[in-house]
Amino acid sequence: YYTLNDTDPRASGGSISGDAILYGGEITAMQNLFIKARTKQGDEWSPLTEKIITLSGPVDLKITEISYNPGVQITGQDTLASQDLEFIEIKNCSAEPVDISGIAFAKGIRFKFPLNSIVPPDSFVVIASDSKCFASLYGFDPYGEFDGNLNNKCDDIVLAWPSWIEIIHIVNNKNAISY
Repeated sequence: YYTLNDTDPRASGGSISGDAILYGGEITAMQNLFIKARTKQGDEWSPLTEKIITLSGPVDLKITEISYNPGVQITGQDTLASQDLEFIEIKNCSAEPVDISGIAFAKGIRFKFPLNSIVPPDSFVVIASDSKCFASLYGFDPYGEFDGNLNNKCDDIVLAWPSWIEIIHIVNNKNAISY
């Protein structure tokens, strides 16, 4: 049995998940897939196997803004702490939509783009340290919320494919940025 939606084919209690598909042959991928699979013999399940299939070739993604040390902000009666206002903005610089499902920040911060994460051509996605604080200050919700915080002195920021091959590697310090 397998699933294509990043869930376990074995349901809680050991039954077959409602999302599980009985394997019957070749799986055709038209977009990036998160496959989770197990075999079942009688009442026994195998360990979970996970695979991410990415169809994207080279991508034209750029990190266009890093807010690593924003000042404290006051909005109405709320004081928003500096570390809660950190964000990273990524731009799809190509003329085609880019499927970034499974792409992750592997260094600096931690965030994995979920299944069906499509960035339209010439568009941006923003991930923030605190979604609520970000929306309060900027007036829109970020795409997601990352774990960790950006280092205010020097940080390696790595955006990588699910295979951990780097797409972008930035060394960000308060004096300069290098790619």
